[in-house]
Amino acid sequence: MVLCVAVAPYAFYTVALDHMDAGKASILCSCEPVAAMVFGICFFGEIPTVLSTTGLIIVLAALAMLVLPEKKIHKKRD
Repeated sequence: MVLCVAVAPYAFYTVALDHMDAGKASILCSCEPVAAMVFGICFFGEIPTVLSTTGLIIVLAALAMLVLPEKKIHKKRD
């Protein structure tokens, strides 16, 4: 169980750092509370509160903004 909870996520995070920017990898790690909430609901029958659901929506919105491509505005210089 220790391998699933502690060792595997750290190993996956270390591998991910080789394939993406460290900033993006650390921000994507913020989805860990979302996963914990979903697993709690699915496996343990927990009932989410309004506050936890609001937090889930905020975290998912922030992650969506991270993943979406940035629109660059080009200004003409005179």
